[in-house]
Amino acid sequence: VVSGRPFMDADGLTAMGVGIVNEAFVRRSLAGANPLGERMKGLKAQLVDGRVVPEDVVIVGVVADVRYSSLTTAAEPIVYLPKSQHMSRRELIVVTTADGRPHDHVADLRAAISAVDAKIPVEVGTMSTFVAASLDRQRLGMWLMSGFGIAALVLAMVGIFGVIAYVVAQRTGEMAVRQALGATRSQVVMMVVKDGGRAVALGLAGGLLMAWWMGTLMARYVYEVKAGDPAILAGSAAIVALVAVLATLVPATRVAASELSRALRQG
Repeated sequence: VVSGRPFMDADGLTAMGVGIVNEAFVRRSLAGANPLGERMKGLKAQLVDGRVVPEDVVIVGVVADVRYSSLTTAAEPIVYLPKSQHMSRRELIVVTTADGRPHDHVADLRAAISAVDAKIPVEVGTMSTFVAASLDRQRLGMWLMSGFGIAALVLAMVGIFGVIAYVVAQRTGEMAVRQALGATRSQVVMMVVKDGGRAVALGLAGGLLMAWWMGTLMARYVYEVKAGDPAILAGSAAIVALVAVLATLVPATRVAASELSRALRQG
């Protein structure tokens, strides 16, 4: 309860009709004004001489918003009415447990309802089950996007390795000449790695910007997804950078370790 009061035992069938609204109702229907004491027409009904007579309902409280339809859908305006004044054929009752183990209390809950009326059918489920069911479509999209993302990362790794290894192999003659002029093997390898690292750094910068932009689009369809998730972006960038370094280091080391005369002939 944000303001006002909750339902009480005095809110019976013959008492004044009362209702509680959520904050979304106050924002949209009352423009944020104080709703306590406002009347809503026709929400309560009584049978008088065989006729249904509508009655006004007075707002006595305001409660926080709850997302009923979906976690990705904003809370809608809701009016709560006491069961003592409005009976229904089917009811959904939320029960909380102090120990946090709702499955252990299912039998006790069924027994308590059966003690009132053994003919009432009871279907019991946990809140986590309801939430999981509401996210089935988002979960399927997550798995599909994860699969496509992994496939794209593998293709990027293969492409980067192949292109960089080919470019390094084309510099065989250059590396041989540098060694003939006095450069050490380690100097030649570091030179090639630095040249490849600059290109990889530029590619990673552009890729991170593109990934962040795509993340803003995906955030609309997947629950609790952040556009700039540092763990995902850093992990993907680290994998691509590692593959690029290996693609540069392996052929450069191989050429630097080969015989100088053979490297000159190959160049």
